[in-house]
Amino acid sequence: MPLSSEIRTAAIFGFGYMGGSIALDLLDLGVQVSAYDIGDTLGGLAESERFQEVDISSTPAHAATADVVVLAAPIQVNLRILAELAPDLINSRLVIDVGSTKRTIVAAAGSLGIGERFVGCHPLCGSALSGWNHSRPSLFRDRRVYICPTAESVKPAAGIVTTFWRSLGATVERIDAEEHDRLLALTSHLPQVVSTLLGTTLDTSGISRARLGPGGARMTELAQSSPDVWAPILLDNMDNVGDALDAFSDHLRQLRAELTKKNEQEIRRTFDNAGDWARSGERGD
Repeated sequence: MPLSSEIRTAAIFGFGYMGGSIALDLLDLGVQVSAYDIGDTLGGLAESERFQEVDISSTPAHAATADVVVLAAPIQVNLRILAELAPDLINSRLVIDVGSTKRTIVAAAGSLGIGERFVGCHPLCGSALSGWNHSRPSLFRDRRVYICPTAESVKPAAGIVTTFWRSLGATVERIDAEEHDRLLALTSHLPQVVSTLLGTTLDTSGISRARLGPGGARMTELAQSSPDVWAPILLDNMDNVGDALDAFSDHLRQLRAELTKKNEQEIRRTFDNAGDWARSGERGD
């Protein structure tokens, strides 16, 4: 789907795995892309053949002239950039973020007076890898992207953002920001925490990842994720993540109790129930 009628220029803050992948697809669509360094993250980018057409800038105010502004940094950095740029964004057609939490930034956009052109976005294609050197074209093809418009951005920004993501090959699902954060606490944030804590448990028990079989290796893959990415996510969604952890802890305690009682029937039932769930639906990402 062509973007030429909607978006000719894009400014990307947080030029990492996600931001870099967006840039590669936009470049293929003929969009002029600028990358803004937010903390020595662009080292080596100028020498990269894949990104040779990207304009590297250290002057954030220039981003205000772009048709679309993409915030792809951690949540607290995105909030700071949004506040700094807000007075100059009157010419932007669309401002989006691609973070894993939505309530805080959607509310911030509304309070800053740019709600009519802001749409919170969350592409479900994250990875334990980080950095622009790991980005790749077509990352978003056939992937779901949640969009969370503000009350003011229902039209026209919500329409433009749908065209934006579909042009990158993604499918779009609109969802309320509150519901998004409750859902992602269970479907994304809890799995990350479980993998991280499993890695921590193995480490403190003196077990290296090299000792794991295929199942253990898959379970701990997310333990490689960057704390710079995940600590802000968990803190921003701490209430929902707390509820998810409580629910998970309840099941852990129950299984521990059944083991103590040597209750094989209940242990089997736990595996049966989880197996039925695992076989009942397709992967959501």
